[in-house]
Amino acid sequence: YQNKNFRTEEKIKRSFMKLYAERAFKEISVTDVCREAGINRCTFYLHYDCIEDMTRQIRGEILSEITKRTKHLSRHNIYEAQRGNAKENLALVEVLSYFREKKEYIIPLLMPGKSNLFREDLRASISELFYASFLFYGQSFGSQQEYVLRFITGGIVDDIYLWLINDDKTVEEMSNFFM
Repeated sequence: YQNKNFRTEEKIKRSFMKLYAERAFKEISVTDVCREAGINRCTFYLHYDCIEDMTRQIRGEILSEITKRTKHLSRHNIYEAQRGNAKENLALVEVLSYFREKKEYIIPLLMPGKSNLFREDLRASISELFYASFLFYGQSFGSQQEYVLRFITGGIVDDIYLWLINDDKTVEEMSNFFM
């Protein structure tokens, strides 16, 4: 029964993400999602309270998984990864593999012209890694630090989006690029 629930939730989320990639959030109704998923409204409401609840859960699940997979890239480990430390490089490959695995969710969430909530959450998550590294190594950009972090992390998020759209590089190539 639990497996069937999971499959149904995945079908609902995929249907929503497909619609979200095509139109504005406000233009998507529960009826639209149900029609796309081939389910009835009652089934939708067994899993979610509303469209907003579902999107919060999708963002939360993705960010939670990213956080879990970046645990080896915390504090000073960003610099260790740049130096070629295998453990940290493997952690980055694992994170990027997750992005590729979930690209049908991540691409629409990062699309220009859509809500910036996920983009900002992802940027903030990446920013925490860099900020902790700055503190650990005693680096400071003074009053410009917030701008530096935003510049770096905004570029990383944009590059992740571009990579997922183009699908032209392997996970390992992107890991090496980011390092």
